[in-house]
Amino acid sequence: MGFSTASLVLFALEVAAMVWLLNAFWQQAFSQSAGLVALAALLLLTAVAALTMLGLQAWAHSARRWRERDLQARLEHWTQTWLERIWTDEPFAATPVGAMRDPASGEALLRLRETLRDEDSYRAAQLYQHHGFLARDLRALRSPHQPLRAVALEQVSRARHPSAIFGLERSLDVEAAPLRALALLALARVCARLKLDAGQLVALFAARCCDPQLSSGTVERCLVLLERNSAPVITALLDSNRVQSPVRSALEALGLVGLPPLAGLAAPWLHHASLDLRCAAARALYRVGVVPDGAYDDVLALLGDAQWPARAQGVLALSGVDAPSVNGLLYVHLGDAHWWVRHNSALALSKRGAGGLDTLHAAAATHPDRFARDMARQQLLKVAALEHTQA
Repeated sequence: MGFSTASLVLFALEVAAMVWLLNAFWQQAFSQSAGLVALAALLLLTAVAALTMLGLQAWAHSARRWRERDLQARLEHWTQTWLERIWTDEPFAATPVGAMRDPASGEALLRLRETLRDEDSYRAAQLYQHHGFLARDLRALRSPHQPLRAVALEQVSRARHPSAIFGLERSLDVEAAPLRALALLALARVCARLKLDAGQLVALFAARCCDPQLSSGTVERCLVLLERNSAPVITALLDSNRVQSPVRSALEALGLVGLPPLAGLAAPWLHHASLDLRCAAARALYRVGVVPDGAYDDVLALLGDAQWPARAQGVLALSGVDAPSVNGLLYVHLGDAHWWVRHNSALALSKRGAGGLDTLHAAAATHPDRFARDMARQQLLKVAALEHTQA
């Protein structure tokens, strides 16, 4: 018995019990004063209201469950229909009957676009465009209603069809900053896997990433969504002569995407006056695993920085330096006054192979600072647990 059926049975039992009680009370009240009659009437109204509310809740829950089951059934039907189209070599046939009227049809194609891989995934995008779903979304981008445009931007972003670029470019010029942000992210998803030259990518994204109304998180996410195509845009944004350039977002994206050839672009920011930019530059070098030759002294300078976040990121960046002296430096900074510097020093040593692990063992046994010894032991336990998990 489902929840809805049980609710209806309970509702019927409560109604029967309430009617019986009210009938008994009503008969008793008529033999008493008028005040009891009024009280009985009030109780009756209260009971009717309570029972009506319970019935409406049971009906609403039942209706919601029915809609969910109906939507799931339609999604399964359209998924099967579109998979048959994707996995056959026939030319694109006519649009299935009812496809444009049923929202589940387009949703099924978008889910296939996200779950399938390679050629099958692109075939789903082609079907989305061929059968008119993409054209409908692009028309919605010109709607005066912002919620409708926001939904359309999400749909276009999920479809990732190259023909949507022009429509998304137009959406980047709207007045509402939230819609511009959504359009920028959608454009980044569409362009991520396309073969565009550096000039096209810079023209599309560099100036728009400098929009002061866009948050740094939005710009960073845009660059990450661009994947490898973000390289020329990041290069342009890290040009120190560019006005209002979101440098921190570019540095974060450089590391998150993993672009070792651009590691040299982070080096000039290691000695910037801004603590946030110094930390972001060091974090980028740590994530790409490369410290350019010219940046080694700047990373070492971070280890003596008066601000602990800079020291904490500096020791992490050293994990990518292939020099035996680095283990000694990290050994020393295991005794730093701040917990995060000690933690990151131990983490960096654990990533430096056998030499780094030997240094950790030595620190756990003989380091003069007891907090450093504790940190080294904790990191060794983590390494042992990871090795046991992978065994």
